[in-house]
Amino acid sequence: MMYLKIADMNIKVMNKYPYIENMCKDYITQAGDVDFEITVSDADISAEKTEDAPPEYLETLAVYRKIAEKLSERDGFLMHGSVIRVRDRGIAFLAKSGVGKTTHTLYWKKLLGEECEIINGDKPLIRVYGGKAYAYGTPWNGKEGLSKNDVVHLTDVCFVNRSERDAIERCTDFLERLLTQVYIPKTQVGRTFDNLDKFARVVNFYNIYCTKSISAAKTVYSELFKD
Repeated sequence: MMYLKIADMNIKVMNKYPYIENMCKDYITQAGDVDFEITVSDADISAEKTEDAPPEYLETLAVYRKIAEKLSERDGFLMHGSVIRVRDRGIAFLAKSGVGKTTHTLYWKKLLGEECEIINGDKPLIRVYGGKAYAYGTPWNGKEGLSKNDVVHLTDVCFVNRSERDAIERCTDFLERLLTQVYIPKTQVGRTFDNLDKFARVVNFYNIYCTKSISAAKTVYSELFKD
């Protein structure tokens, strides 16, 4: 058993394996009042089964799935993407696996150094309240382990496209692409769509076209921070 504080939520987790406790060590908090409790059964773990994955790893997937389901009731959702902070402004990079969102994120880090902080490199939690969207770091951060236990006001979402040129443009037909990068629990479809509607009203969406070069980060940075 452990207590976590993630995305400003106090969560009690009744885990079976110690692996997840080590994974979440930076988010463990003291026992106290909780927003909700997560219990993972053997059936939940089996449902996550992938080839050759041990049960202790599968438990981490099952726990995060249940957290995401609860988050739907708290103005939020789980997004597949990377999020950085530059000058207290959060920027998300979304793409299908293998397109290069992590590569583009690392170009920003190389370009800006300490001015660029990686909040989460793979699966941030998003909450929308008070007319703003917020992205949270979590222990579920991809194979590179890029994240920090922090939160940022998320202002911009960039859909990453491979290209032979570097460019950025406003994206108006973003809904379909956004839906492919969001976890929508079967039991929380309506709530998740409501949360996405609020999200779409408070962030800017862009298509970015990127070569495999730091020049791609320079191009996007120059446009987003031109003022």
